[in-house]
Amino acid sequence: MADLKLSILDLKPAQIALGMLEVERKIEDYAHLSRDEFHQHSAAHPVPVVKSGHGHYIIDHHHLCRAYHELGHRLVTIELQADFSTLGPAGFWEAMEASGWVLPQDQFGIRRAYRHLPMDVRGMADDPYRSLVWRLRSDGRWRKPNLPFAEFRAANFFRDRVEIGNTRESFELAVAGAIRLLETLPPGELAAVPGLEP
Repeated sequence: MADLKLSILDLKPAQIALGMLEVERKIEDYAHLSRDEFHQHSAAHPVPVVKSGHGHYIIDHHHLCRAYHELGHRLVTIELQADFSTLGPAGFWEAMEASGWVLPQDQFGIRRAYRHLPMDVRGMADDPYRSLVWRLRSDGRWRKPNLPFAEFRAANFFRDRVEIGNTRESFELAVAGAIRLLETLPPGELAAVPGLEP
């Protein structure tokens, strides 16, 4: 069902946080697209969603959806991965967890109740450690494994090991600090985090 379009703001995030630096890069990457080019791109890269009894949940491409919204796009092509609309709330979240499709972890790395998931992509919080992992991946310092929310697992690894302040300069210092950490930690400690294996 990759030709179905829905409003971006009608799609419910299945995670609380994202990395705004990755969103900003995607905004730069797609700002040049005309409306027609955007719809062609969206059709070629549909957003995977799960249907619930009260709407559709995004299970990947949260950063992309936020970037699309910031660029002023309203509709996006979706692809239905599962229909859990007949399940009650408890059964729905159980199925989402079993599939690895939900992570109610906030921008501080703290797991919250499902009710804390934002209503739409505008309410997603900025986790600078998620941006840190994106940057390490862009620089070839982290390889994304085929595991649900692997970026957040890696982000949690750095959360109490590298300090990130509120400025871009502080972020760059954190990137350098994370690289030094990766170069000095023993292999056994690195191997505990997916994508950081030596």
